[in-house]
Amino acid sequence: MTDYTKEKKERVREPKKKSLYSRPPVAEHPNPGGIKGAFHWNKAPAYPWGKAVAAAFSLGIPFLLGILFHQLDLALLASMGSFTALYIHNEPYPQRALKLFLINLGLMISFGLGQLSAAYPLSMPLVFALVSAGSVFLSGAFRLPPPGGYFFVLVCAVGTILPFDLSEIPFRMGMAFAGGCLAWLLGMSGWIWNPHRQEKAIVILVYRLLSAYLDKIGKTSTDSARHQLTLALKNAEEAVLTSPFRKMKRVGKSLYLAHLIEKANDIFLSAIEYEARENSPIQEEFVRAPLMIAEAMKQEGQVISSPIGNPIDRDSLTERLAKDLMDAVTIFNEKRKDYNQLIQSPNRNIKSILSSAIAPTSVVLPASLRIGIAVLIAATLSVLLGNERPYWVSLACASALQGPTALAIVQRTIQRSVGTAIGIMIAGVIFFSHTSSLHLILIAMVFQFCVELTIVRNYTLAVVFITPMAMIITFFTHVQLTTLSLIEARLIDTILGAAVALLAGLFLWHGSASSRLPKLLGSTIQASGDILQGLLQLPASQQKQLVRQKNRLRTLLINLRAVYDGSIKELRTQSDRVEAYWLSIVAAERLGYFVLAALESPINVSIDAEKLREISDIFNELTEQAKLQQPIGELTFPEIPDFPGITREVNELIESLRIKDLSTKI
Repeated sequence: MTDYTKEKKERVREPKKKSLYSRPPVAEHPNPGGIKGAFHWNKAPAYPWGKAVAAAFSLGIPFLLGILFHQLDLALLASMGSFTALYIHNEPYPQRALKLFLINLGLMISFGLGQLSAAYPLSMPLVFALVSAGSVFLSGAFRLPPPGGYFFVLVCAVGTILPFDLSEIPFRMGMAFAGGCLAWLLGMSGWIWNPHRQEKAIVILVYRLLSAYLDKIGKTSTDSARHQLTLALKNAEEAVLTSPFRKMKRVGKSLYLAHLIEKANDIFLSAIEYEARENSPIQEEFVRAPLMIAEAMKQEGQVISSPIGNPIDRDSLTERLAKDLMDAVTIFNEKRKDYNQLIQSPNRNIKSILSSAIAPTSVVLPASLRIGIAVLIAATLSVLLGNERPYWVSLACASALQGPTALAIVQRTIQRSVGTAIGIMIAGVIFFSHTSSLHLILIAMVFQFCVELTIVRNYTLAVVFITPMAMIITFFTHVQLTTLSLIEARLIDTILGAAVALLAGLFLWHGSASSRLPKLLGSTIQASGDILQGLLQLPASQQKQLVRQKNRLRTLLINLRAVYDGSIKELRTQSDRVEAYWLSIVAAERLGYFVLAALESPINVSIDAEKLREISDIFNELTEQAKLQQPIGELTFPEIPDFPGITREVNELIESLRIKDLSTKI
């Protein structure tokens, strides 16, 4: 066991009676954006050059081989699995290997279901609905980043276009799987020369955000920086600390990076406790230390000199933060490979993941049902209007409904409509020019490359490239349509699908996020209260028993902010009511984080039984009133000298719930 890990387990701080805590300012209410958000250009994400190259070659290689060997039909089948490359993200290679395999398997199954439905055109709407709902549910449950469930619907749609032949379906599915295996190989190729590139990028991001959070303490509102850092730490723990294979042990650099993440969490909690007690600006050298680690990680062989000078009149909290920072520097400099203790990974088994997805506070199930119902209606309308192959209608509808809220769906509908219109015109120019098959493949590869570069910036521009690429693939299915009729059909189908998606977004579970907000707020308050009461009742030596409650509270804090951000992006009348919760959300978040920090360093607190009952009663009332959306009466939380930040934030929470207008419930 390392010295710093042992020191963390044994550390018990002395009570500090004097409080210098002054409450940080509350940031302005988040801006939900509007219709113009559909054309917003995102500047933050880095361009995924590697992913774009892998996606382009995954699509192009099967077709180029098909042209070379005069087997374009087989190339089309293999290209269905090539979309596996679109799901490459910044996860470690062991996780990527398993994820891409499962994605490939899912695409193959979706493709097979589409082919089976081709025998009975009336069954197509039901199959499209099942694939849409199932892919969105699983994507949401496993937190799969974009493109989410869209390409599962796309390959299902292509399957419906092919001539039905039951005996050929297993072979076609096998070819699709083979194309996915090619994408798997391209996605995993970086492992050969840089096996820990993704973990390093994740750790670098965490330490950059850690520096940004430290820099804001005592100067301005830290709520946004704290939330972003919490998300990054959670993602880092799942990526760096969790192995997709139960018996895989971490060794060498993988283990060293895992310990850096563990130490980043220690620094984070030390900083939160400092903020909860002092809330004065942190020394500049403390702010620079995490940034120095992040910058040094970009080059091999870097060593950091001591970024923190000798202590000068430091109190215990500052000294603890300094020691955690120096421990992180030591871990980075030594890069030892002989750590004896493996870090406990977060417990995310399939049962817990699916249970969370169908929980009352989750928005995954409503989103899945919404897209399933909408696609079923859109495809059925298309069939009733005389279109026996309603795949493009289903694609347009499914694409627009990838947004989780009403506003996001409206934005997606606009993006899909505008992007498709422009993309169809580009496709028309390409087809009218009588381009050869080879040139069509090269153009499709360029479009696929451009899709991956632009989708992180603006979805409208990405659709401009997605549309002609999909039409080129459709061309190789030998559908008997002239260029004009192909363009006309795509425009009409897109309009119909987008219209149904828009109506579904406005009327089907349009308040799925905001309706869950009161209960989630109450659950978060209750979890904070349970841990606080445990800290006040249990001796310091037994407070580690609260670790399960700790993990639950952190998850609730992340979900609370995510649901709130989703709630303000719903219908305008709905989001106006949600805005009244902003002060309560801020107070509940701060309370939760201060409780988590207090749990990290156990303390023996002397408190009488009467005050303990009063604290319990107050938390019970806050929990119930928040869940029931009822106003709070006159309450005052008793002073706990050892937890000044917690005391202040509970009283702020009481005040925010008392003044909030609850005359109209969410």
